[in-house]
Amino acid sequence: MKKNRNNKISIGINIAFILIFSFMTIGFALYNKLLSINSNLSLVGNGEIFIRSIDLVDSSNVTSSTSPTIVNNQVNFNITFNGTNDTSFANYQVTIVNNSFYDYTFSGIDLDYSVSRTDGVKDGSSLDITIDGITNGDAIQARSTKTFNIIVNLNANDKSATYVTEILSSVNNEIVQEAQILASISPKEGDLRTSNSAMFTLDVISTYGYSRDFTLNITDSNFSLYDLNNNPLGTLSIPANAEQQYSFYIKANDNATFINDSKTTTITLSTAGVPRINVDTITLLLTPNSTLTDDIPPVVGNVSLAMGETEGTATASWDLIDYGLSSVDHYVINLYNSAGNLVNSYTGTDVTNYTLTNLNEGEYHVVVYAIDDSGNSGETYQSSATTSSGYASKSEPTTLKWRYTVTNNLTNLTSNGNAYAIYHQEYTATLAASGLLSGLPNSITVTMGGKTLNANTDYTYSQNTGAIKINNVTGDITITATAAGTCLIKGTEVLLADGTTKKIEDITYNDLLLVYNYETGKMIEEYPIWIEKEGKTEGYQKTTLSDGTVLKTRGWHGVFSVDKNIFVSVDNENDFHVGTKILKMDKNGNKKTVTVKKIETVKEETTYYHVVSTRYYNIIANGVLTTDGTVILSNLYGFTKDLKWTDLRKNNNDYYTKEDLSILPNYMYIGLRAKEGKYLQNYGMTRELFLWYLSNNQLSQDMLPINTNDEGKLLFNVQNSIDNKCYLYPEGTIYRLPSNDKVLKYIDTSTNKEYYPNDSVKIELSTYFKAIMK
Repeated sequence: MKKNRNNKISIGINIAFILIFSFMTIGFALYNKLLSINSNLSLVGNGEIFIRSIDLVDSSNVTSSTSPTIVNNQVNFNITFNGTNDTSFANYQVTIVNNSFYDYTFSGIDLDYSVSRTDGVKDGSSLDITIDGITNGDAIQARSTKTFNIIVNLNANDKSATYVTEILSSVNNEIVQEAQILASISPKEGDLRTSNSAMFTLDVISTYGYSRDFTLNITDSNFSLYDLNNNPLGTLSIPANAEQQYSFYIKANDNATFINDSKTTTITLSTAGVPRINVDTITLLLTPNSTLTDDIPPVVGNVSLAMGETEGTATASWDLIDYGLSSVDHYVINLYNSAGNLVNSYTGTDVTNYTLTNLNEGEYHVVVYAIDDSGNSGETYQSSATTSSGYASKSEPTTLKWRYTVTNNLTNLTSNGNAYAIYHQEYTATLAASGLLSGLPNSITVTMGGKTLNANTDYTYSQNTGAIKINNVTGDITITATAAGTCLIKGTEVLLADGTTKKIEDITYNDLLLVYNYETGKMIEEYPIWIEKEGKTEGYQKTTLSDGTVLKTRGWHGVFSVDKNIFVSVDNENDFHVGTKILKMDKNGNKKTVTVKKIETVKEETTYYHVVSTRYYNIIANGVLTTDGTVILSNLYGFTKDLKWTDLRKNNNDYYTKEDLSILPNYMYIGLRAKEGKYLQNYGMTRELFLWYLSNNQLSQDMLPINTNDEGKLLFNVQNSIDNKCYLYPEGTIYRLPSNDKVLKYIDTSTNKEYYPNDSVKIELSTYFKAIMK
């Protein structure tokens, strides 16, 4: 796809869709009747329905489309439209996998959205979001895959304007029931003494949304099933959401031998995608036709032990190879550990499978034997049992392991994920940079069971939030990732309030910086809110600009992109590359656009540093407007064309209280504008995740400590623009603003509050009072 870089249309869209799936349902009365058919109903199988992948397959005017993140069937798209084509759209192909034993219906996308211009003008522009290839009510059958398209169209009435959009999504919480087939046989007894056949009725109810084919079988090979035309009973079918009856005969085979006057057997039902269903147990009355004495145990074989989907469960399965002259009364399943010790013994019916529960992880095998109606038992043959058929037969050793180890091979990162993952479940975790506001990596490596997984197919990762989701756990997991520190290299010149510069390695908390104010659009004096300890690096990125300026960075440091009108990370190739236009500023606030001419990776051992200013986070480094690598904080409200915060900030009245963020010291709560962090909930960052983020970044051990006095109280710098003398004040003490007839008021640059001469101010952080003259 060729990208058009003319700035005729510029729109950044963050869209959150929630795809809604429902189990197939039927009416309440019919469901009650279904439940009454078989009191021994057991639902089997787990699995899930999930979105496996989303790919951009066609577009127009799309210059940036990061891989959509997928969390619990919520899809977050990040799209930037920028171009001169008449139409602006993004067409995504979505693949859904139903890995469960149940059918689902697609119930649509639940969303509400608004589109507005950043200049506040209401011009009626809108988004059209359409779905192609699937409609509400379509079945997504068990063990199947479904592909469809989501198409996002921008209807921009003014193609020279910039638009923002807000998407709200919710899920319908209607309680529904699983789709399934239930069946019952009547009568429960058939008489073969005077006739060679007995008629039975099968009553079936299906809650699937489409017709299902199925077959019936009888577990005792002395008998066969026939239809009413005396033909072997074939495949049957039941319509969608229906109840239906079927009549059939049971006949004794010509060569069958009976020594007793009755036999008990089971009728089973088989249908695609569902484990075999035991319909009913029936008794057949017989005329004995042999005087033989049955003294031989039944023969069993093909014994296996398979780990269940649910933790602590496994299923033993086997075949009845030879029943002898008597029907099987029951089976015994003995479970042994790897040392050959008996762990537990289970008694099953005449059905050839059994679910074991409450198991610990380890290596096991089972030995199975049968006891028939004549009392013959394979018990004494257990010690000689092999994996071949016999009066007792055993399974191959099977390792049961539902919990897999999760190893985090992380550099300058931490993870809040569990140390283990559960078999066939999803595993989730969130990465955070452990270095002071280090940037999250643009990609990670995940291996499972020694195999490297595919991003967006086997797992998803969001660089914005650090969220990881591994779809289907089947082995031990290793997550490998390295944080991109957001730092400047030794020797970088930082602009000070007096218009001079100072090397970044020499900056302290006592240095008054000259930074850019997003509220007034002018330069303003601020103290650092935190400084990172010196770090060592074996390499860095060297960026040469069109005016000859060189900026050396490590990791995801932020610069202001003129092309995108937001801060971008210098290590993000999509946003920062040769040709990118970025912003420089001088001490008077004059802006200058320069172009990236060369980007080099330098392999050289050196030191790096990180300085963040109070309130606005930015510093002027080698004349370039920079911020920390977590650019989402600086870009929180977006910017107008004259580089001021948009009205989104003015309209944001929902804040965190100090109690909400009690882990932060008071000076950080104020100086970081941390209360405004609640706005991050619009980007999916909950309070709990925000607290975890703060604890791993702002409160990192890599931060240089603030000065303290002998009593342990924090010491803050206090200065005003009248006498320009800096004083150290203990936290909580009172500072009186100088009296001056020429001063109209003072602006506290750290809080943007206004004060007047002779006012008393409680000092809570390093503060510069800028005098506004009459």
